[in-house]
Amino acid sequence: MTEKRKVSIGLVLLSIVVVGTVLVGRALGWWEYADLPVVGRFFPDSATPDPDPDPDVEEPDFSEKIELLQLEIEQREQRISDLQESMRKQEARIEELLAEIAALEEQTLAGRSQKANAELAKTAKIYENMRAQEAAQVLEQMNNEDVRSILYLMPPEAAGAILGKMKPEKAAQIASLQAGK
Repeated sequence: MTEKRKVSIGLVLLSIVVVGTVLVGRALGWWEYADLPVVGRFFPDSATPDPDPDPDVEEPDFSEKIELLQLEIEQREQRISDLQESMRKQEARIEELLAEIAALEEQTLAGRSQKANAELAKTAKIYENMRAQEAAQVLEQMNNEDVRSILYLMPPEAAGAILGKMKPEKAAQIASLQAGK
């Protein structure tokens, strides 16, 4: 590149920077550049105030608007407070309902347990009324925990008679369950 060409490119870049700076300055409100004779011709000052403001036009009264907005804020704060109180009441009601559900579940489990115990007592009564040999043969086929539960509900004489008719190994296992070992 020749020296003359470098200078020309430099001048063009400089003028672009100057014009860009002026444009940015005007956009940001730096109006003093508009007073320059050359720049002022290209960018007339449009921000000069109207020389004759209308004396009949009143400036708006914002105090009423402010009061209305403050009233609206107070109403919204009251609504928020009311909603928070309602939420607290709902949370308390939820806690009551959860406690009620827990109590009902407990009652249901207790009822089921009582029903199961009643059924087990009936089953024990059936085996108690059977002959000891027959009851022993049937009970030997069941798991030890169930047999222990049934025998525990029988009078000791009936349970002893049935245990006496069982195989010694099975009778020993049931007896050890009963003893808690």
